[in-house]
Amino acid sequence: MVPFALVGEADRVLLPAGLTDAYPATQAQVGMAVEITKNEAASPYHIVHTMRIDDELPFDEAPLRAVLAELVARHETLRTSFDLTGYSVPMQLVHAEAEVPVAVHHGAADIEAYVAAERKRPFDLTQPPPLLRVAVHQEDDRSWWLTLSVSHLITGGWDLNLLLADLLDGYHRRRRGEQPTPVEPVSVRYADFVAAELAALDSSEDADYWRQVVAGRPKLTLPGTRTNDTGPLRVHRTEIDIADLDGPLRRLASTLGVPVKAVLHAAHLKVMSQLTNESTFHSGLVCDARPEVRGAERVHGMYINILPFGHDRTARTWRELITTVFDREVELWPHRRYPLPAVRRLTGEDQHPIDVVFNYTEPRTNPSDVTAPAAVTPGRRADGSAGDRPEPATAATAEAAVAADGAATEFALSVGASKSVIRLVADARVFGGGGLSRLAGMFRLVLEA
Repeated sequence: MVPFALVGEADRVLLPAGLTDAYPATQAQVGMAVEITKNEAASPYHIVHTMRIDDELPFDEAPLRAVLAELVARHETLRTSFDLTGYSVPMQLVHAEAEVPVAVHHGAADIEAYVAAERKRPFDLTQPPPLLRVAVHQEDDRSWWLTLSVSHLITGGWDLNLLLADLLDGYHRRRRGEQPTPVEPVSVRYADFVAAELAALDSSEDADYWRQVVAGRPKLTLPGTRTNDTGPLRVHRTEIDIADLDGPLRRLASTLGVPVKAVLHAAHLKVMSQLTNESTFHSGLVCDARPEVRGAERVHGMYINILPFGHDRTARTWRELITTVFDREVELWPHRRYPLPAVRRLTGEDQHPIDVVFNYTEPRTNPSDVTAPAAVTPGRRADGSAGDRPEPATAATAEAAVAADGAATEFALSVGASKSVIRLVADARVFGGGGLSRLAGMFRLVLEA
């Protein structure tokens, strides 16, 4: 997609100087921006991720700033701002330059308080880019904490995971005086993803598919959901450790010829089925809608599209449930770029078409992708609460943990799964802390079965 090809002439003359491209905001981005405006106190779609780095060399600010500048130059989304009202459609503007703010603190005693405060300091979408900032807390000569705050409008779980890995790889190579890892040029751009969504909106085939998904099934509504509650959004969060189940779950997936995502998604639907009397329903599934082009996985951006996933409680065995879930995921794949707001319009109803959403993120696990002498230890949950602090990882890799997207959203319940943990983020008006803990116990029991 050539620069400015998605901007009409009337909008093009209004663009400011200093841009390298502009294109419409995706409907998911617009929806997030609206929720941010509606629930400023809850800081929705504001991601904060922190990790402890055990290093062989003292922290040095210069190489960190250098690799951040390199990443900003490489990824257009890190130089993107949003203008929701100044053009014929909400627009994202790609700037030629942007500088990531970096704050360096001497001492790490206040790291937990700092992360908690960051959770309450969302980005102002009207300001110039980037929608990213970085902080370092130096613990001692061999350990430091890295905290990234980023808007969900420009990143997703996989992309943030990759960004963290590239950031640490670049930092440690520069710190040791080595050459950066070579980056293969790619022909695809984030604008190509935007163009694919616009094409999906014009597709009658996509519209017909999603119409039949939502027409015959009610949405999954959790007990206690307050459809008319306009009070401030508050969230509860909890985590379920499933690291000990990863091996058995992957063996089951291999036996059935499906990815482990299908096993965890099926378990999620089993748990949700126990919360409703409906024999059929639809809930939300996070889909990766990035272009299927070589190199697209290395183009940073927010490629997430949340779509209704139809579920019928007819499976008689675990194996049947898992294979049915996988078959349905394959069926929806060609239609995954049709945006959720458009699905909502198909229903003809004013209410949100999804209350519960499931997401699975596969961590980047190829040690050859990252070379570093440091150990990376996830140290705090994204909400700033103290999590389990595992022992430092081995020095074989600087692999960043899957970024914990613990940000508040408009959904009553968000379920985020990876190979070692399931994270539950719930609207406190629907789930109290005790209720969410009981739900976590249900997930564990279902997976153990």
